[in-house]
Amino acid sequence: FTKGQLFYEYDEKLGAGIDYTPAGGAPGWAVHGNPDRPGKRIMILGGSTSSEIYDVESWASKLYKHCARDGKDVVIFNCAQEMDTVGVEMRRMAREIGKIRPDIVISMSGVNDMKTYADKFNYVRNEDRPGRWRKTEMYMRQIAESEGARFFAFLQPVNGCIQDTTFEENLKFITDSPWHGESFVDLSRDDDFYTNLLTMFHHRDGMFIDFCHYSEQGTSEIADAVYETIKGEL
Repeated sequence: FTKGQLFYEYDEKLGAGIDYTPAGGAPGWAVHGNPDRPGKRIMILGGSTSSEIYDVESWASKLYKHCARDGKDVVIFNCAQEMDTVGVEMRRMAREIGKIRPDIVISMSGVNDMKTYADKFNYVRNEDRPGRWRKTEMYMRQIAESEGARFFAFLQPVNGCIQDTTFEENLKFITDSPWHGESFVDLSRDDDFYTNLLTMFHHRDGMFIDFCHYSEQGTSEIADAVYETIKGEL
């Protein structure tokens, strides 16, 4: 993919990961900006909806351009990988944070924790899925803060849990993977720990390119929302 430049390599601890070395990154993360400059360093974690594997520009690269337009000197390390649950995100961050040395860590997640599959960490506690997601994000914040980074958690926009769907939405968003998004809708909330974007695109046309991945407009609006949330730290 990406014109044949990038490829997956197997990571025995975390599963398959994208090697971005041919595109100026590293095994496990893409880089936007100059890592040798003294600006703010931002580490992004998430699943395929935040990764660089699709043709549409990711919200991470758009966040970088947004910062540049406003004169913010940043470098973004996008560690998001396809199918990462929040438990895998936590392990990935714990292993790589010492190499990246971020000032800010962003987790944009939720969709992979709404499906029937889950990584082994998710079965350690008998908790509801939203509670498990939030608890793991709190562990991630502790890791980030122990390394001197400011942590921002986002519950990402998802279309798999739209309430009162129209006929057209049912046709567009049908998937073989059972979702458990209803509990996230019922139990998620805005609070002082995470930013809730879950229903941001509900009943809006053109925000998705398939059952969960974002369109050009979708990635732009996510980048705007993230920028407004973190700009006080830049």
